[in-house]
Amino acid sequence: MPTIADLLREEGIQQGVQQGVQQGILKSARESVIDILELRFEVIPELIVNRLNEIYDPSILKIFRRKSVKATSPEVVEVSRPPRGFLKGAMI
Repeated sequence: MPTIADLLREEGIQQGVQQGVQQGILKSARESVIDILELRFEVIPELIVNRLNEIYDPSILKIFRRKSVKATSPEVVEVSRPPRGFLKGAMI
């Protein structure tokens, strides 16, 4: 029979794995937007990369990825700041 310590340890491991997966999804989504913008416009302003790094909602990054494909300038990310609640530490 597992002890309370064993159960807590297992729970901690599961949470760590889940956080790692989420971070991987976010990193991949950000890189996807940046890759598209770099292919289309070659140089991406640091402000835009910083803006993407502020976003912690994969669905918002998906929207930016789609906008990036049709964008006429890389500022599509700068102009389209996500609503409050999608930035790290913000309340939903």
